[in-house]
Formats: sequence, structure tokens, C-alpha cells
Amino acid sequence: MDHKLKGLLTHSVEAGGFGSLHGPNRCKELDNVKNNSGVLKDEAELLLKEYERIHSVESQNGSVPGYVDDFNVTGASVSEKLQSLYNKFVLFHLHMLKVEEYQVIWDINVSEIKPWSQVKGELQLLSNAIKHILKWMYPESPLPPTLAPLQVSHSHDYAKKEYGWNVIATLKDWQQEVVWVIDEAQQVCHQRSLTAKRKSHSS
Repeated sequence: MDHKLKGLLTHSVEAGGFGSLHGPNRCKELDNVKNNSGVLKDEAELLLKEYERIHSVESQNGSVPGYVDDFNVTGASVSEKLQSLYNKFVLFHLHMLKVEEYQVIWDINVSEIKPWSQVKGELQLLSNAIKHILKWMYPESPLPPTLAPLQVSHSHDYAKKEYGWNVIATLKDWQQEVVWVIDEAQQVCHQRSLTAKRKSHSS
């Protein structure tokens, strides 16, 4: 992970008192999420290549089998889309833990695979960031509930390996959806900031 980007995002997640509720500093948190999503995509791409090298497996048709959850972001409003985004980040983290669990079968130490820890770290960081953004953008909306444990199992080695490939490949491609949602949230944030500024000048 780019330490400068991580520092910016971690600071914005931890800091609770950025001036105006929807001021430019608040909106910058969304920029940081978008930047770190790009970092996550790059790390996932590196991890996918390493995974293919280790397991000699890749999707035959480039599609994701049905046993990998649908990661399309849902919702009509920006609030609902951000909630969906948060749930997907958490869900991806759970899937990565399951893939990691399978690696033990083949005596693979994932701590020696650099992109692995980077991807997991980014997923946790981004899920916390989205949760924080939901709190200040939509304080009236309840936060997404805790997800239930995954109900995922595969009976033979190749299915386990293919599952891991598809989780990582989907994570890499999914970052485009993250960008779309954050772009929408930025429009709302900047509009609120302008409205607040006009009210301040007129008072």
C-alpha cells in the first residue's frame, strides 16, 4: 500500500472534527477512498498473478462461477449504494479469509506473499472508511448490520483453487464499481458544501 495514501485515509477516518459537516475536507475523504481503491486494484492484480503462478489455475472463460457471490452494488440512492459498498468490502474480506484458510491445505504461507497482506489491509481500511463516511453523510440512516459468517465449502482441491482465483479476479474488476459510487457521493458532497457556503454568506 502507498504509505502516503494510507496515512491520508487513516487520518480522515480517525479524525472526527473537520470543520463543516460537508466542507471540502470532508469531501476529500471520498477522494482518498477512490485513490486507495486504485491501490487495491493494483495489489489485487499482483496477487492474482502470484496466485496463478502458485496454483497453475485460472478461469477458462473469464467469467465468475455462480458460487462466488454477486458483488454488484445495489441501491437507488447514494446512501443505499454506500451501504451496499460497505457490505461488499466486508464480504470480500470474509472471502479472502476463506481463500487464505484453503492455502493451509497446500502448506502455503500467505504471510510470505506480499500482495496478500496488502489486499487484506486495504479491504479493512476501505470498509472502515466507507462506514465513517456513512456516519457523517447520512447520520439519520442506520449503519449496515453485521454480515453473517460465510457458508462456503468446496469438496475437492481444484474447486478450492478456482474459488480463490475468482474471488481475487472479481475483487480486481469490482473496483470500477467503487469508483462509480464514490463519484456519485462526491457530487452530493460538493453540492452540500456549496449550499452550506451560500447560506453562510447570506446570513
